[in-house]
Amino acid sequence: MRSMAEPGRRILSPLPFAGNVATVLQVVTFLAVVFGGATVLGFKVGPAEGVAAAAILLLVLFANAAWGLQRDRDRRLASHFDCTPNFERVDWHFRGDSGEIWEHEAVAWVEVRNQGPTSRFAAQVHDVTGVPGFWGTPYRVTEPTWDGKHAPVTESPRGGERRIKLASIMRDPRGMWFWTSEQGREGPGRQWWLGEGERAHVEFIVEVVNVGDADQAVRKRGRLTVPLNAHDAKFTLTAA
Repeated sequence: MRSMAEPGRRILSPLPFAGNVATVLQVVTFLAVVFGGATVLGFKVGPAEGVAAAAILLLVLFANAAWGLQRDRDRRLASHFDCTPNFERVDWHFRGDSGEIWEHEAVAWVEVRNQGPTSRFAAQVHDVTGVPGFWGTPYRVTEPTWDGKHAPVTESPRGGERRIKLASIMRDPRGMWFWTSEQGREGPGRQWWLGEGERAHVEFIVEVVNVGDADQAVRKRGRLTVPLNAHDAKFTLTAA
């Protein structure tokens, strides 16, 4: 036969306590409220004490529920994204300002995967080393190009992916450059025409920022290597 106390026990069971002692206290408090008195650990618990204990327990229950809801909300809104490298072999032809044709060997992409809420992302490339002196020191790309956006900032939904068009490696003439979206248009930054027997080993920091109140950032160290045979060029991206 079902006990009349079972419904009340089920109501109190979700309380955020662990262990047998907590369970006993919940049940005793419930009985004290229902039957108007009890003895707990040698102390007389009357209706007033029972009501007070039940009120405290309810406050704890509601506080725990509110904390759980806030925790779930914070988890949903937390920014979580990462950057991975992609070195794509291509056969592009780019015409320079003087009419020269640059034949592409490969393009280095930085893929940004957004696992958090819909957010706006900005990026920059800084601490660039290994480039020629005429590029300027220190060299940096303050407005990299987002693929298809041609702007320094892009928006990505939860689960979405956006790509930074980072740099190009040339087959003929052999060389490289970083892409930029300065002045609202996509184009190459300074170009490096590698002379005969010249190799390139460029290192830099790629920083992607979730533009918002927290401005959370992911920083990766990139390396671009261009040997004598441009087909053997490499691109890596690791934790900074």
